Amino acid sequence: MMHFIKTLKNIGLGILILVIGVSCSNDDQATSEPQMGYFVKEIVTFGEHDSLVLSFEYDNHNRMISQRSNDLLMEFGYNDLGQMTTYKEDGKLLFGFEYSNDLITKQLIYSPVYDSITEEIAFTFSNGYYISQQDTIIKIGQNKQILEYVVDQVEFLYGEETGVHPHLSPIPARFLIDPDALLYDMTISNQELQGFSTLTRLAIVMSSRNDKGLIERIDMKNMPDERITQSWEITYEQRILNP
Repeated sequence: MMHFIKTLKNIGLGILILVIGVSCSNDDQATSEPQMGYFVKEIVTFGEHDSLVLSFEYDNHNRMISQRSNDLLMEFGYNDLGQMTTYKEDGKLLFGFEYSNDLITKQLIYSPVYDSITEEIAFTFSNGYYISQQDTIIKIGQNKQILEYVVDQVEFLYGEETGVHPHLSPIPARFLIDPDALLYDMTISNQELQGFSTLTRLAIVMSSRNDKGLIERIDMKNMPDERITQSWEITYEQRILNP
């Protein structure tokens, strides 16, 4: 009988230790600090004759929801799948997008005056190319970065390291709005841009990183004279990843 009671005591002690251990483990998880990441707060880009200041705002899912330049506010709306569905400038709806699975099927163009659709452009997708009305518009890579703006015969070159926006996925819908603007904010890829070429121009892009590995300055040189034609200075803010 005494042996039986002693056994029960040992079992009870073991359960108590187990409960305490699980409780401590849960406490450790509850008090552990959230994982943080760096997101672009501001970009100052300047060339030989112009300059531009871009500020960025994100939602609770770390999606870029607005971007303000010197005198323009751009706003981006998303569906539940994180696909960009609307684009506004200074509060006026200009573009909408429809999807099938993860591919753009239609671009809607709105009148900023009447807030109504004035044009619908259908897209097909084949081997990385978005095609509209028999015209090939852009080519994107597996990570959704733009590889080629076919209309103007512009090709982009990337490195293996992370780019200016390490936690921000490229948005192909934005490539169909204003490809020129994407170089200013460097959202064309989350890989490091190393250069681009056109029929008449070859540009080399050089990045300088801080002690955290973040790109804090970019200089773009025209070849072959190696003259710097555009520069970027980038500042970051920390945000909780996967909140």
